[in-house]
Amino acid sequence: MKFTVDRIENGIALCESSAEEAIIKKEFPVSSIPFDIKEGTVFTAAEVDEKWEFELTESDIQESGERKKRVRKKLNKLFGRKD
Repeated sequence: MKFTVDRIENGIALCESSAEEAIIKKEFPVSSIPFDIKEGTVFTAAEVDEKWEFELTESDIQESGERKKRVRKKLNKLFGRKD
């Protein structure tokens, strides 16, 4: 399942995932994720034997970059700035 980091508070990554028209919210300790994350990071996670396993794929990295570009473009349009 793909998650997006909404924000990080007190060492906890507050994440969201969309599945079948529902939004799933999960909290993961940042220390349990074996790669660097920040707000907007997209990553893949799966629960295996009651333990979460995390992966950062190339498509996750690309999706994070594309989302960042879309948000930047919307903000630039909102504030009347050039892209």
